[in-house]
Amino acid sequence: MGGGDGAALREPLARLVERHKSQLERLSAERATLVEAWQTAQHDVSRLRRELHAREENHARETEEMGRRISDLRAMVQRKLEADARAEQQMEEIQLVMDQHLAEMCKHATEEAAVARHLGELRRLLRTKTSVQRSTRMRF
Repeated sequence: MGGGDGAALREPLARLVERHKSQLERLSAERATLVEAWQTAQHDVSRLRRELHAREENHARETEEMGRRISDLRAMVQRKLEADARAEQQMEEIQLVMDQHLAEMCKHATEEAAVARHLGELRRLLRTKTSVQRSTRMRF
């Protein structure tokens, strides 16, 4: 089995080497694809982390701003309530003064009516007295 056997062995060995080389090339290409996919995934993770961090910072700023706005609104509501309370107190005071003024006006109106009645009575009495005096003068 000398020389002929060597050629027969070389052929399957050459096919094995070729198959091995082909598998290495395929695996190398798969590795390159996987490395590229890994790098893309790492890049995506980094980008997503940055976006998340930016969103968290934005959310924190918005939350802080909303807190300030709520505080400002509460202060405005408090000032409004205080102003309403002052206005209510002033309205009560005005109503009291108006009631007192109305009572005084009613009292004066009553007094004026009484004076008018007295004046009417005095006029009537004066007319009666004048009439009596005229009658008395005419008799003499």
